[in-house]
Amino acid sequence: MATSDPTMTLQLIDTIQRLGVGYYFQEEINNILEKLTKVLPDDDLYILALLFRLRRHNGLHTNPQGIYFFMTRLIIICYVVFNISSSLFLLNMMSFFSSKAKVFHNFMDANGELNKSSSEDIQGLLSLYEASYMGSTEEYILSNAKEITSIHLSRSVSQLSPKLHQKVVDALRLPRHMRMQRLEARRYIEEYASEDDHNPILLEFAKIDYNMVQSVLQRELLEVTWWWEHLGLSSKLFLSEIDMLSVFFGLLDFYRS
Repeated sequence: MATSDPTMTLQLIDTIQRLGVGYYFQEEINNILEKLTKVLPDDDLYILALLFRLRRHNGLHTNPQGIYFFMTRLIIICYVVFNISSSLFLLNMMSFFSSKAKVFHNFMDANGELNKSSSEDIQGLLSLYEASYMGSTEEYILSNAKEITSIHLSRSVSQLSPKLHQKVVDALRLPRHMRMQRLEARRYIEEYASEDDHNPILLEFAKIDYNMVQSVLQRELLEVTWWWEHLGLSSKLFLSEIDMLSVFFGLLDFYRS
């Protein structure tokens, strides 16, 4: 899967996962993302944000709750045993653990706004906007980035090429992280097929996989519907068939994410 160009490798991983076939290569994807973290430059907003989003999407980050549970106890130990200032230690620890998100500081000025070159990089802005939805509640820089990028993208959307215009509009309407994976795969298969540089083998593979998964889900839905009707769950649970379908697809997306 890896290529000699780290940028192309990241884009390929993103494409594979958007097509819905990333689960076939999950271990390889994780290994590549770990390696690329050490070699990619930190001055390319598009690539940096893409790497950040892909890492978070694939679970390659520390649980914030685990961080603060660990930090609290370590602060107490250092304060009691080593007489280290708890406030100073807390500041240093937070700086260390949030370093992944802080790398985006390179693209902002002293006022917390995007610098001129970054604000004109639409691909980079879009990439950062999508990445901002992968932040935790403690990563305030990503919350700020979400607000700033959405403003810049909204202002520039009317000046973009038709293809980029549609991508920005779709993202502002519903960020990729919030989309249902199988529905997004179905939509992206059509979009990818229209791209001049698409890989026909990968495209055909994605179509076959989508049809196979769809067939399995249709059988599962038939079984669930049968049990729903024959056990009289609609009257016992006071739920309609539409509610049952909502639960089915909700659990499906939760499981596959």
